[in-house]
Amino acid sequence: MAGVKHTTAADGTFSSTGATEWNRVHDFEEAGSSAILTIGAIADGQEVVRSGTVLQGKWHDVDFVLGGDTATSVATGPVTISGMVFPVASGVPYNFSARLLHRRPGAAATSTTVGLRLSLTFPSAVVVRANVKIPQAAAGTDAFYESWISTSGGNGVTSASTQSPTETQLAEIEGTILCSGSGKLAFLFGSEIATTQGILIVAGSNAKVSRLS
Repeated sequence: MAGVKHTTAADGTFSSTGATEWNRVHDFEEAGSSAILTIGAIADGQEVVRSGTVLQGKWHDVDFVLGGDTATSVATGPVTISGMVFPVASGVPYNFSARLLHRRPGAAATSTTVGLRLSLTFPSAVVVRANVKIPQAAAGTDAFYESWISTSGGNGVTSASTQSPTETQLAEIEGTILCSGSGKLAFLFGSEIATTQGILIVAGSNAKVSRLS
C-alpha cells in the first residue's frame, strides 16, 4: 500500500517504525501538535465534532432567523411564518423552540384588545407537546397567557389582548415531538380576531429544531 513504510519482523509483528507509519496513514495527525485523532461512530447526516482525541458524529441543530417583518395577519386562521418550516423524520425525537417578536402595526398600535394566535403543523406523531407563553397583561403574575399545543393545525394557543401594543413583544414556544410519519414541522401565527390592522411577526424572530438521536 502506498505510503506505508513498515517492515515485518520474522514473528509477523510490526517494527516500532512500521507502527508509527501505519498510524500516520490510518489516523488523523493534528497540525501543530502531532496529536493522533481517531474516528468514532458517525451516522449519515451527522456533523463531525472532536471529543478529546476522538472525531465523532453529532446531530446538528437546524435554525432560522427571520430577516424581515412578515405581512400583517388580519384573519384568525393561522398562516405559516416564512422560513420557519423544518423537515422531521419518522421515529426520530426532536426538541424545538421559537422566540417570536410581534407587534400591532400603524394605528392599531393604540389598541390592546387584539391578541396573538400561535399554532404548529406537523406529520403524524407518537407524541408531541409544546408549551406556549404569550405576553398579554401588565407585569406581574398574570403578565403571560400560557397554554400548550398537542395537535397539528387548528387554532393553537391564543392570547386575549396585547399589553403595550406600541412596543414589540416576545412570545415563546418550547416543545418535543416524536413523529410516526415524515414531513415538515411548521410554526404559524394569526390574529385573535379578524381585524383590518391585525398583528405581525417582527424581524429577528427565530426558531430551532434539534434532532436527539
